Amino acid sequence: MQPGHDGETGLQPLHEILRRGREAILQRWESLNRRTLAVAWALTSEQLRNNVPDILNELADQYEGSLNTSRYEPYPVA
Repeated sequence: MQPGHDGETGLQPLHEILRRGREAILQRWESLNRRTLAVAWALTSEQLRNNVPDILNELADQYEGSLNTSRYEPYPVA
């Protein structure tokens, strides 16, 4: 079984959730901002999303990479 994936409960690793749900996350982000920030209505979707897609990609990449490496760096012995 892949680390971070629970076959019994069907839980998915965070990086898969971020990648598969990317558009839904972005739509929710945009919707919440338009409901809570008056200035958001004057912005295009691209302007409102700004660098959020890049942040989601970076989070997914970092999490996926952390599954394949040790969580702790060895302490250098002098």
